[in-house]
Amino acid sequence: MCPRRLVRTSGRTYIFPLMRRFLAGLILLLVFPLYAFGMVVTQSFNGAGDTWTPTWINLFVFWALEIPLAWVLSHQTGLGVLGVFVAMTIAFSTLAVVSAVVFRKGRWKRMVV
Repeated sequence: MCPRRLVRTSGRTYIFPLMRRFLAGLILLLVFPLYAFGMVVTQSFNGAGDTWTPTWINLFVFWALEIPLAWVLSHQTGLGVLGVFVAMTIAFSTLAVVSAVVFRKGRWKRMVV
């Protein structure tokens, strides 16, 4: 089986499933450093005694953004599983940016444990 082989179904051309898995893995490989950064910054709020900030960040990023976006990209755009990985990439990037912005505001410094 050649990885460049394309499968044609109902007028659409799909990348060979092995190539889709490779692209999904490559996407995650490139975005996992952002995910690690976001998780470290988010958990630093917990360490400072501010447990509500990471709760709200995670609710927004993973429940309000990632899950609906994964459904839309996988079902409505025809990307299938690759759409889920794209949604994960967007969510992990958003987690890193939102966590860094909230961390820079410094409200967590005023928490009393």
